[in-house]
Formats: sequence, structure tokens, C-alpha cells
Amino acid sequence: MEHNITKSLYNQSIVSYAYHKMVLDESGKPVDYIFLDVNHAFELQTGLKKADILNRSIREVTPDIGKDEFDWITAYGKLAMEGGTLEFEDYSGSLDKWYKVSAYSDEPLHFHVFFFEITAQKKERQRLELLAKTSEKFLQSPITDLDYSVFTDDLMKLTNAKFIAFNIIEANSTTLTTMAISGISDAISQTSRLLGFNLLGKRWGIYPSRYERIKDNIIYRFDNLLDLAEPTLPPKLVTMVQNTFKLGYIYLVRIMREEKEIGDFTLFMSAGEELVNEELVLLYAHQVGLLITRHLAEKTLKRKLETENMLTRLSSNFLNAREDNLTQVIDTNLNIIGQYTLANKCYLLVQEGAKANFCTVHEWTSLKDITHKTQFDPFDISKYPFFQSKLSERKPWIINSLRDIPLDAVLERDIFRKQKTKGAITIPIYMKEDIFAILGFLYYDESFGWDTSDLSLLNIIGDIFAGAFTRIETEKELRHSEERFRGYVEHSPESILVADQNGNLVYANEASSKITGYKLEELIGMNIASLLAPQTLERGMKHFQQVVSEGKAMDRLTFCTKDGSQKTCVVSAVNLSSERFIAFVSDISNLG
Repeated sequence: MEHNITKSLYNQSIVSYAYHKMVLDESGKPVDYIFLDVNHAFELQTGLKKADILNRSIREVTPDIGKDEFDWITAYGKLAMEGGTLEFEDYSGSLDKWYKVSAYSDEPLHFHVFFFEITAQKKERQRLELLAKTSEKFLQSPITDLDYSVFTDDLMKLTNAKFIAFNIIEANSTTLTTMAISGISDAISQTSRLLGFNLLGKRWGIYPSRYERIKDNIIYRFDNLLDLAEPTLPPKLVTMVQNTFKLGYIYLVRIMREEKEIGDFTLFMSAGEELVNEELVLLYAHQVGLLITRHLAEKTLKRKLETENMLTRLSSNFLNAREDNLTQVIDTNLNIIGQYTLANKCYLLVQEGAKANFCTVHEWTSLKDITHKTQFDPFDISKYPFFQSKLSERKPWIINSLRDIPLDAVLERDIFRKQKTKGAITIPIYMKEDIFAILGFLYYDESFGWDTSDLSLLNIIGDIFAGAFTRIETEKELRHSEERFRGYVEHSPESILVADQNGNLVYANEASSKITGYKLEELIGMNIASLLAPQTLERGMKHFQQVVSEGKAMDRLTFCTKDGSQKTCVVSAVNLSSERFIAFVSDISNLG
């Protein structure tokens, strides 16, 4: 009667129960065990039917039991032979489930097993441990270069998604870039082939209609892939991908920092499945947001230092530029700017002849894009009204794609297409009030990431070029002016003398030699007092002091020549600076 009551309790229990007999080999070693009884809960939890397993061995019922990490037969064999109790948690690979197990033996070679499934609790605990380890890893790891695939790999372990993509939103908030994808690699490659482009590194437009749908949600569920992709991809192509991989709901998990979206996880579910562990997903996305924010802050600081270094190098190079080495300096600076901007090509178009005509005088191409190294043909900017109108705005402009060029700008769009350009930056360079040159950058791949927030830097780069060209042109004009002046001074019939603040001569022209009788090399270094006759020495020195103090003076003075003769001269003097004074001396001795 007691046995029947006990058996009835076992059968009604929600805890799984099984009664076994151990099987030994000839040497007395446990090698198998037989099912003598199981309750209803056992059938529900394991999926094994009582009628199918009674009086059968565990090796018959679950042939893969030997592949499990835990040695069930040895553990139960020791219990059945020695008696006592046994408690443990372990994973059954053959059933793909975790169990909490309590067992005891009250009869030799026989044992009772009570267990209940803890798979859900175990996975939850594993997810929390993963989340904790991830948080610790995020806080401790250097983030100069983030491995974005870690984000998607970890999130795959926390969810039941089939594929997960991680996207970063560009600074201008109108495009996002796919940085990592996790899932079945062959399926990801096949998807790229079906779509006709590589998913990794792909830049996507963010459309207002999409933002309006998701703006009030951190997690948003799209009904299917077509619902997510519209209007970025052709519907037929999207439907084909969806059917090929049996995709269902698509969950968009937005990564936010200070109410601003900086990226997202896109989770692709199998048809008929919904996302589990939403709270863990939200927590993980928050942690990723913190890491990315830190990464962006450090990246911004690093970029700021790189920018300051780049601008310093440009300015320093141009300070040392002269007319005879300007070509070399410009080529060096285009190289510096090209590497800093990650451009595929940098060029400088300089005005030639008519104001509307430009030609390429300098061009830099990155080594990886050497195949694009082709000179621009000289062109008349007036034939390209869109380009001309943008240049007239006197500020840099950015073209992120062909969409940024109006449809009616046929010639401009044709240039863009022929060069297979993905993006371009143009900086007009003005000298005085007229455009003098155009500094440009071309991008042939998807890495182009400049936006309107970078315009101030582009303006500075343009100003550095403009300042250098203006200085060199001014120096050139000054040099020509000095040459013309020197020619006038050298051949002037009038004596021209230049003295320092002490009255010592530092320059004299040929006419001065004729008036004084001294050779030019003799005059240099003489004091003006040595040229004055004794009767006008005091008056002459007062004349010099007047020039020093008042900036100019004019008087009639008597000069004493080398041979002792005297000449009456009109001396008109002005100061060139606080240390240089010029005098124009006219001999009037023969005028009576």
C-alpha cells in the first residue's frame, strides 16, 4: 500500500523521476543502466515516452550519451554500488538541456533520480555572466581600434536572432555604415552576392519616413525585410533574399547617447520567431553606447591633434616656400592633405589665361589608387554652370554622391560618372577678390565621410593655400619693383646715398662716385661728415639730425671731393626706417 502511495506521488509530481538498475560488465565495472520506471513529468521534460524506454538501457535510448562531457554512467554507477546521495547540475548534450539532479540509492545496483530542467535559468545566468564580462572588457580594453564584430558575436549569444548587423551613424546623421555582421558566414556571403555589393562597409541613407516610425522607440519591430529595406533596395530583390533565408521579423535596436542615436543593432529573426531577452538586449546596447561614446571622444581628440599637426606642417612648408621651390612645396602639401583626408586623389587647378580657364598643375594620387592617376584636361569653368555657381559662393562644398548634383547639371554629372567618383570636396582659393585656384579631393570608394561640420577646417586649408600664394605673388611683385627701383637708382644722374643711424654710408650709386671722386668701395663705410667741407660741417650735421628726428630735411651744403676741390650741392633727405636714411644729392656748382 505504501509503495502504491509513493508511486502515485511520484507520478503526480512536477519534478521528473526515474528509477534505474545499473548494469556491470564481467569485471564489475558500471557500463550501462536500465529504465525501470519514470513518471509523467519525466516524459514531459525529456520528450521520451515511458512505453518506449522501460526495460531498455540508457545507451539504447540515447546513443550519444557517451559524448557528453559529464560521465553519467560512472557517476550513477558509483552511487548504485556504494549507496548514499548525489546532487549536481549538468548539461545533457544528447538532449540539449541543463538539469538539476538529485539521486540516491537504497538498494544495491538500484538508484532513484529526481531532476528538473534548468536550461532557461542556466542560459539566463550565462547571459548575465556574458553581459558582466562584456562590461568589464569594455571598461578595461583599449579602444583605439574597435573590433565591431565582438558586439554582434556577443549579442548573438544573448538572443535567438539568425543574423545581427551593427551599424554606426555618420556624424551628419543622414547615413549609417554597416561595421559588422554575425550569423552563418556562408549565408552572409550569399546575401552579398544576391544584392550585388558587400554588406560590410555598406553606407545606407537614413530617410525621414524611417526616422518618423522609430523615433519614439528604442526597440522597433519591422514586419519583414521589405518593411525595413524600403526604399533603399528594389522590392523584388529584397523579397528574394527574405525567402531564400526564411526571414521573419526584423528588430531594430537603437544605440542612444544623450537622446542622440549613434548607431543600431539590426536583428534578423527566423520566420515565426520573436525576439527574446529584450531587457538584456537593451542593457547590452546601452553598454555598447557607452563604449562607442568613449571611443568617439578619444577618436575626436586624436583627430584634433592630427589636424593641428597637419595644419602646422602645411603652414611651415609654405613659410619656407619661394617662387623657385613652390612646385615642390605644393606637391609635398598635397601629399600631407591627401593622407590626412584619406582621399584617393588631390589636385590643384590653377587659373590659366582667361578667368574661366583652369588646368591641373599639381596632382597627388594614393598608392592604392594609382590606376586613377590621370591628368585633368584644361577646362572652361563657364561651361559648367553648377560648378561655377558653387565657386561663386566663395566657400568649400562637399558632394557625397551623384544625388548632390542637380539632374539638369548634365555635364557635371557626366564628369562625376566618368571618373567613377563616390564623393568630392572642392575648395575655391581666392587672391585679392578674384578666384585664383581650385583645391579638390576625390573619393572612389565608400570610405568618404566628410560633412558640413568639417567646412571650417576646409576653410582653414583654403586660407593657408591662399595666404601662401598671396605672399609669394606679393614678394614677386616687390622683387620686380625693387629691381626696377635698383635700376633707376644705379643709373640715376643724381647722387643717391643711404646712411645708417650713425651717419655711416651703406650704399652709394655710380653718380655719387662722380661727384665725390671716391670709388664706390671707398664710399661704403665713410661717415657723411668726411664728405662735408669744414665751413658747412656743423650745418650738415644739423641737417642729418633733422632727418633723424623729423623724417625729412633739405639744404644747400658744400661737399669736399677726394682731390680737395669743393662742390656746392642741394641735399634732399628722408628716412627709410629708424635705421636707414636716403639722400638725393644734386651738384649745382656749375649753375653759378
